[in-house]
Amino acid sequence: MADRLHFTAFWPRILPYVYVMRLKLLVSLAYRFDVITTLVTNVILLVGTVFLWRTAYRDLGTVAAVNESQMITYAVLAVALRSFFTCNVESTLNDRIREGNIAMDLIKPVHLIGLWLSEDIGSACSAVTLRTVPILLVSCLFFTIPAPADLPSFLLFLPAVLLSYALLWMLSVLTGLMTFWTMELGGLQNVKGVLVDILSGALVPMWFFPGWFQNIAKLLPFQHIYQTPLAIYIGRISPGNALDAIGLQVVWSLILILATRGLWMQACRRTMVQGG
Repeated sequence: MADRLHFTAFWPRILPYVYVMRLKLLVSLAYRFDVITTLVTNVILLVGTVFLWRTAYRDLGTVAAVNESQMITYAVLAVALRSFFTCNVESTLNDRIREGNIAMDLIKPVHLIGLWLSEDIGSACSAVTLRTVPILLVSCLFFTIPAPADLPSFLLFLPAVLLSYALLWMLSVLTGLMTFWTMELGGLQNVKGVLVDILSGALVPMWFFPGWFQNIAKLLPFQHIYQTPLAIYIGRISPGNALDAIGLQVVWSLILILATRGLWMQACRRTMVQGG
């Protein structure tokens, strides 16, 4: 009875976020032209990436303990993950602050960060069906079936992906919150995007970079966004070591959550309305 009463009291609190997630999912499904253009773009990126790595591995057996088949699987899944890792919170924050609507948002009876997270999760759910699945089908039909190294690697890959999205989303929130001080995000969003592309292993894994560059990258959370789950999937990180890698993802997630919480509290204290 106590558990039932607890659930009854808890459900109304999360209901608005579930509704927003569902609404964003439906809205994302409605814009068919945007879905088609994004899908075509991702397929072109997939084709270019696969042929790039096939050329790079020509006459080579194994590079950095990764063979051509593993690298192609890595590249395919990197494109697939990028297709549904939706983080619109930066643009949302920038627009709400620039237009002066953030003051009205702050008096709403919901937590804004949770609301924006619900919106992005809804968009990501629609992207899985409309973008990620077609990309994987194209890969299976024309290139390779992106199979995991083994079952334990696949099972460990799943929580690693969830933590990867959490890291990317929290970095996006931290970037967007800077708008409270700058009043315009400007090129900061592009800087964050470039850092993620280069340091996360989304385009080129860190093990192809010089040793000194890898040592610097290890001190940052970026490589745990793409490289960690993908390396687990293809077997470059063994199941035993994968638990340590996932543990680092958890640590970085907690650090970014605390940083976001602190910056959010500071931002709310100095909210300034500008524009309409």
